[in-house]
Amino acid sequence: MSEINHSQLEQYLKGIGSDDQPPVGLIHGQEMLVEQSLERLMNHLLSAEQRDMCCEVVEGFAENLPDALERMNTFALLAGPKIIIFKK
Repeated sequence: MSEINHSQLEQYLKGIGSDDQPPVGLIHGQEMLVEQSLERLMNHLLSAEQRDMCCEVVEGFAENLPDALERMNTFALLAGPKIIIFKK
């Protein structure tokens, strides 16, 4: 997966189809830009009503990493994307 600058994210999201989306992504950098990028990504992947069902947040401590990986490897009950946020 290539690195995408936050200013190029909107253009990137418009250019990819549902089959072209990478299964895992890393958003890093300044906290404000990370939050903005995460919001854009979630708006692209999920509708407003899907957010509660398809999005999970795991606290970003090292001891919680196995829990985040386990959640990523667990199939969703509903069809469609599933977002696991490993956030500090």
